[in-house]
Amino acid sequence: MSKHSPFSGETFHDYDLLSQIAKTDEKRFEKIRQDLIDEFISSAPDDKKVMLARTQWKIDQIRQLSKNPVDAYLKISSLMWDSLIELSDKQIKLVATISGESDTTIKPDAPQRAATILPFRHTENSEK
Repeated sequence: MSKHSPFSGETFHDYDLLSQIAKTDEKRFEKIRQDLIDEFISSAPDDKKVMLARTQWKIDQIRQLSKNPVDAYLKISSLMWDSLIELSDKQIKLVATISGESDTTIKPDAPQRAATILPFRHTENSEK
């Protein structure tokens, strides 16, 4: 699926092309990235636009305030997982409500993890 940047008149559908632009012309890449995001939000149903714009604002703030791209990626990824977990919890509650069961009955148990705790002795040489 190709995307048209409304301001540059170029078509972008190739990851390799976008990757090359990101490496060689950061300002151009950021403009293309923002144009594609704006186009996507504009094309969304009216009742989803505000939510998408707010989510993108959060992502932009995380990117701006992060120490580096990897830090931004980890924070944005965590945001995504938190949202997915919240959605899963809501789905479990919905199923529980419909079925008349407790959501704790329906929610799968977390896997049990066991570990052996190893004692470490303090020695004078270990304080170097």
